Amino acid sequence: MEQLPYDEITIDYDDNSQNCYCVWRPLTSVGLGKTEAEALDDLRAAAHFGIETMLDLKLREMEKNSCQRRRM
Repeated sequence: MEQLPYDEITIDYDDNSQNCYCVWRPLTSVGLGKTEAEALDDLRAAAHFGIETMLDLKLREMEKNSCQRRRM
């Protein structure tokens, strides 16, 4: 598989399985806390925020491209 740029979601179709698949190579997430458990909880929250943000951006991009194709 080719090296993906950071922070890019790639969506493709697999002819063999007839399924779509997504690959995301995210940036590093960091969690902070006074204890190990707090740091892990913060890391989880940061990672969830990053995932939600990237998925929202990708979905908006797909919607925009879909609207542009319908206009043609």
